Amino acid sequence: MKRKTPLRRKTRLRAKSPKRLALDEKRRAFVAEQMAKRRWCEACERIGDHTGDVKVVGGFRRWVHCALFSTELHEPLTRARAPGPETILDPANSVAICPFGHRWIHDHPAAATQLGLLIPSGRLSL
Repeated sequence: MKRKTPLRRKTRLRAKSPKRLALDEKRRAFVAEQMAKRRWCEACERIGDHTGDVKVVGGFRRWVHCALFSTELHEPLTRARAPGPETILDPANSVAICPFGHRWIHDHPAAATQLGLLIPSGRLSL
């Protein structure tokens, strides 16, 4: 059967499915809760030890570029590598981190994997 005219949508495509919108709401609440509990950058000590660029602030060893306060929640087992969407709501799969550390992790994936800040796709457990 051959069409005479092309198919046309009557409504616009949704940007996100209702299921994804619900998961995003849960993620927003999870991030707010975690950021209230975890105020300090948790990754820059490991990054500093790896790069050799270390400063000591208040008795804590930090990477030279660390902002000290965490502003983001990083997922070592990324969404693309995770077996399901529930891993983005798992506190074991999150690291409170400053923006400089987060940028470093994604700019240096091999080194970040060695430090445990990224989990390779072959290993799906946390």
